[in-house]
Amino acid sequence: MVDSALTILHNFRRWNPKETKSNSVNRNLPVIWQPPRRNALKINTDGSYVSRSPMGAISCLIRDESRVLCDGFARFVRTSSILQLEALALLEGIKHVQERRSEVFEYESDSLEVVNTINSSNQPLWEVNAIILEVRDLLGRLSNVSVAHIDIGANQAANWVGKPETKFSFFGVGSQPSSKSLKFTLF
Repeated sequence: MVDSALTILHNFRRWNPKETKSNSVNRNLPVIWQPPRRNALKINTDGSYVSRSPMGAISCLIRDESRVLCDGFARFVRTSSILQLEALALLEGIKHVQERRSEVFEYESDSLEVVNTINSSNQPLWEVNAIILEVRDLLGRLSNVSVAHIDIGANQAANWVGKPETKFSFFGVGSQPSSKSLKFTLF
């Protein structure tokens, strides 16, 4: 719900700009993905809902400070809401790298509601309660990890990889792209 409101606000401001000196300078600046700090890996996750279906797609991209794609995945999952899908994408991203305990990870998601819920001690909404509690448990086992919100414009690569139509047209139905195919596609 918060993400929807932020999207509406963003679109309103985009199409109804006030001509002031302060925002006329900033409104056309592109939002770009920033690499992680030195010796860290950045994990960007995203979820994409398939309309009129109980299915969605999740994606996870793992890149280093040189912007090199180190690993990643995209897959279809069953879901009942976009919030559940975004939380599931983050959970699966954490599971994907949890055996690499000695590395430093910076997780990013464009779902502000999921990130805020994970970073607080608040009780999660019922529809994502089990997923958020599992994420918190896994994060508690890792020592060098942070979870942050990223603007949707800076999360475009994870967004594109997770789009159901991308998987259908480029990788084939039900396939999981290899790191090589993702490197070729994204860079």
